[in-house]
Amino acid sequence: MAAFRKTLTDCHIHWQSDTPYYATSTQEAFLGIYEVNQTCLGMVSMSAKGKINFLWVDPKHRNQGLGCALLHRAAETQKIEKVYICLSDNDSLEGFIQKIGLSKDPIEQYEMGMPLKVDHVVQ
Repeated sequence: MAAFRKTLTDCHIHWQSDTPYYATSTQEAFLGIYEVNQTCLGMVSMSAKGKINFLWVDPKHRNQGLGCALLHRAAETQKIEKVYICLSDNDSLEGFIQKIGLSKDPIEQYEMGMPLKVDHVVQ
């Protein structure tokens, strides 16, 4: 999972949903969908309590039900009835979870960032 995560350079994932945070857990379900040629089409990571730590589907294969299939299989594997997710600034993922009917909890946490600019290097 960590090696796969490093290949996804075009999406921001906040620290609570990045692989070092949950990869050592023995309670995490890691599932993927692959083509016959071993190309990864989608991945999910879900905790034993139903937290979706990671969900990704290749952009060329979105809107085909793969994300829903991954979530259903992960929930079945973890034997849970309710799932939840914390979103980073990801419009496509937010649109997906609204489309499949997840509802927003009244509590929110904001992640703030600031690009660092280095004018000079201190030696």
